[in-house]
Order: sequence, then structure tokens, then C-alpha cells
Amino acid sequence: MDIIGIPPSAAGEIEILTEEVKERQFCTAIEKELLLGRIFGAAGALNFSGARKSGLKDALSRAHALVASPRGTAMQSLAQCLLDIRTSASLSEWNVVTDILPVARVRVFNFNAVMENRNTHSKHSSKESIVHNAKLTITTVTENDTSSSSSNSGSVALHEVSLELDVLQSQLEYVNNTNTLKVALNRYVKLKK
Repeated sequence: MDIIGIPPSAAGEIEILTEEVKERQFCTAIEKELLLGRIFGAAGALNFSGARKSGLKDALSRAHALVASPRGTAMQSLAQCLLDIRTSASLSEWNVVTDILPVARVRVFNFNAVMENRNTHSKHSSKESIVHNAKLTITTVTENDTSSSSSNSGSVALHEVSLELDVLQSQLEYVNNTNTLKVALNRYVKLKK
């Protein structure tokens, strides 16, 4: 036994658990920033007031020390992509947004796949976890409270990110249509002269 009464054989397990807790805290911080920092609104009238980038930057700056699992890596990748797309959109760099948007959609898909794989693995790992997940699902469905579980908040963040990407896709179409109309109007004006 060492000084605090923990056998040396348990030290490795405690270290692994500590790393898992740190990574979970990282993922929770990223999910929070993905939800809070969204761009929303209608095409042509986007609302950037909530588009906070500093919280996402801060959380990502700590990622190198905290990310070790597929979930953490997928979360980091998605968050970095969203930071890039939010920064470009807030600067009206629509060509950059056009380039990043398909990548963001792939990263949403990949994160969803990682979460599905994780959920499938944890559901089959023990009878207790199956019962727990069933109770959690029933509780979530009956109370309709998405903030009651961290696994649920990931799906809420993922859903909101998907909606944000849809809004940005609509904005890109709006910008392209507006530019096409401007070109056509300029040609018409030149022909009239």
C-alpha cells in the first residue's frame, strides 16, 4: 500500500478513470459551447449575436491533453470544424463556408456514428447498463427533458449543429442567388445604356 492507502495495483485503474473524467468534462464543455455559440436565423437575416467563438477556442486549446477516445477525437474534430465555419460565416467569407460545410456535415455524421457505436457497446456490456439505458430513455421520453443526461445532451448538441449547418446552407444559396441577380441586373443596366 502507498501513503494514502491505495494499493499500487489499483493506481492504473484510478489513472484511467481520472483520464475518462477529464475527457468527459472536455466533451461536456464542447457540447455546451456548440449549443451556446450557434448561428441562427433565416437566410439573408442571420443572427450572429450568439456566435461565441472564445469559449470553443478555450475548450479546444485544452483538447490535446484530454482527448484519448474515439468520442473525444470526434468531438474535437467537429468542434474545430464548427469554430472555423462560425468564424468564416461571421466574417461573411461565404467561399470558405462553402468549402467547410461539406466537411462539417461529414464530421457530424462521424460523431453520430461514434456515439451510436459507443451506445451499442455500452448497451450490450452488461445487464445493468441495459436496464439503466431503458430507464433513462423512459425518463427522457416521459419528461421530455433533454438536459437530464449527458448522453442526451450530445444528441441535442448534434441536432442543433445539424440545424445550424442547414441554416448556413440556406444562407449560401441566398448569397449565390443574390450574386446571380446582381450580375443579371448589371448586364441589363449595361444593355439599356
